[in-house]
Amino acid sequence: LNAFAPEVINGFVSAIYDIAVYIKRKDFKLDFTPKAIFTTSETLLVHHRETIEEVFGAPVYNQYASAEGAPFITECIHKKLHFNTDTGVIETRETSAGTEMLVTSFHTRGTPLVRYAIGDMIDFSQETSCKCGSALPIVQKIAGRNVDFLESAETGKVSLSHLADVIKGIPNSVVNIQFVQHSPSHFEVLLVVDEAVFTAKHEASILKEMRTRFGAEVHIAIKKVDHIERTLGGKYQLIKKLG
Repeated sequence: LNAFAPEVINGFVSAIYDIAVYIKRKDFKLDFTPKAIFTTSETLLVHHRETIEEVFGAPVYNQYASAEGAPFITECIHKKLHFNTDTGVIETRETSAGTEMLVTSFHTRGTPLVRYAIGDMIDFSQETSCKCGSALPIVQKIAGRNVDFLESAETGKVSLSHLADVIKGIPNSVVNIQFVQHSPSHFEVLLVVDEAVFTAKHEASILKEMRTRFGAEVHIAIKKVDHIERTLGGKYQLIKKLG
């Protein structure tokens, strides 16, 4: 990175975040400051943004599209997500998981996609103007795929953002984490840890936070692993719903 000194960085949230965590943990010094960092393909959480911006000293701008050719949603300098209406049409329908997108793309060159149920959730904002000057519709939240929550037999749905706080307050002893639901009463937490600093106290804290979210009676197993598998598309999943 120092040799290449990129003006901007663009990629998966998890990939850029992993690099940032590694740089911070090893206390490497960067010889460049990018103008901006653009994240895509995965849900950008608060701790992702904070760590990436701290390490690279550059603002993070989130963006949304998809390999299927969904209309673009991009973040402006005032951290507002705007639906780019010149790239397609986004309609919505209510489902048990939330407000689902139906997308019609303007820029596919093959099979037309008309009112395609892509499986992603969206909440539009009631705001009608933005300080950036854009008149494009403002998006309050993109919830990602409708599996971006786990469901406990005791407490009901637990969202991805709520799970991201499970390791809040723990030093950089957790390199990577994945929450797996085998059934509404059986959960597994996969951990890639830095053995030099990870302690039994950290594991107990994670278990306590999981109990707070999923209940006292469900089965929760914490398992240390060497690595966490990515999807065929190369994406990292914070949560995985098997049953």
